[in-house]
Amino acid sequence: MEQIKIIFFAISTFLGIENGQILATSTTVTVIPEDKELIIVQDELSAVLMNSTSKNAVLEEWKTISAQNSATYEWSEELKGFENKKLVITTNETEIATKITLTYTDVSQLRAMGIWFNEQENSFSINEIPQYGITTRDGVIDGNYWKFKDQPFSFTINPFKSAPENILALKKSLKDILE
Repeated sequence: MEQIKIIFFAISTFLGIENGQILATSTTVTVIPEDKELIIVQDELSAVLMNSTSKNAVLEEWKTISAQNSATYEWSEELKGFENKKLVITTNETEIATKITLTYTDVSQLRAMGIWFNEQENSFSINEIPQYGITTRDGVIDGNYWKFKDQPFSFTINPFKSAPENILALKKSLKDILE
């Protein structure tokens, strides 16, 4: 089974931007099997700024992401099999977030995202990766995997929960970086 992808919390990986630095503090992934839809909500976009060069790279990355719309994005190779792809960027007083909606024709396409369907058990699964701080109300942990029934389910990834303090000290919200 493939690892759940960093793609879920790194916005640039959806768009084929290499070495992207903009990450979501929290990402909620929802799979709706009957609609063959995958929804990824990335909250509190931020970056770890090591120096002024890092800030400039983040500003350039955001310029590339925000200058396009869903119809013109160059989506990553991993997403080629998904029929419809949509990215919506939202901004409020405190944060910038994204919502990515993908539709698929066959559950096997979800493997590109690290989500597997087991026909014998009629269930979905993802790897349990402690560093990702995965939480869910819909699944159960079974060994090294989270398992979900063949019905709508969600899980949330919190990659900064287990980050070292020295990294957290360098983390800045994208909203603050842009101001």
